[in-house]
Amino acid sequence: MDDILDKLFNFFDITVKHKHDLTTNERLLIWCDYVQRRIPIKKYDILLSDELSLKIKSGFFSNQAEQINQFMSQIEDGLDLNRLQSKSLLEHNTRLKVENRTDGFFVMYGVHHLHVSSIPNQQSPYFSGRSDDLCFIKFIDNYALVLDICKHKQMKSSAWSDVTFYTILKNNWPELTKPLNDIQPEQLSTDEIHHLRTGCGAANATISMNGQSYLPYSLFSVTGHNVMSVRRSIMIKKSIEANEIQPTEMSNKLYDLLLPADKFSDLR
Repeated sequence: MDDILDKLFNFFDITVKHKHDLTTNERLLIWCDYVQRRIPIKKYDILLSDELSLKIKSGFFSNQAEQINQFMSQIEDGLDLNRLQSKSLLEHNTRLKVENRTDGFFVMYGVHHLHVSSIPNQQSPYFSGRSDDLCFIKFIDNYALVLDICKHKQMKSSAWSDVTFYTILKNNWPELTKPLNDIQPEQLSTDEIHHLRTGCGAANATISMNGQSYLPYSLFSVTGHNVMSVRRSIMIKKSIEANEIQPTEMSNKLYDLLLPADKFSDLR
């Protein structure tokens, strides 16, 4: 299994900083988190939220119109959008708490935040540089659901736990939200939700709006990992233990479990 993970880490340029003696399970979790966060490279049809459409029509982005149009063209043209994510997608820093090595905003909402930038990052040329604007997008099937575009400087601390983004998702695409009908909601403030996420070992909280509780996109495990990544890693390990797949070779079933769909043929 380690040989396969070596091949995957090398092919996708995933690096681990400060610690190089990770266990196989730890490395598998890093890989599964990458697959969970990775945006498939393909063309997407763009759907704007009503809230963002109103901001655009009002001339709110008049000074950034050209830059935003270029950004949207990248989505429609099927370019690699992963370079617009944060560096933590590929650069795994073991000095950070486990829950801070992933994208907590994505864990909570299933929404990516991308830098609206065409300038390369000087330290990591694959990635774009930090931009004044961040675009919040949920990718599903062949659609890019664009929730909002915000100033980077607005996104300080607890703003990353603001339920406004979930409200926009619910208002525009209610079929993607998950109401919990049997749970009495407790209305938590943005600061309280943020404290649970960052100050209590990645504790989980439901999202409460208008007297209704909603399930987050994913959860943090007790170890601070994205639960969806943990489930994927467990599925892989169980398949190996049951001798359904051989960990020493890239069988088709192992491909299906390990690889992003758009990269399947590249590694065959």
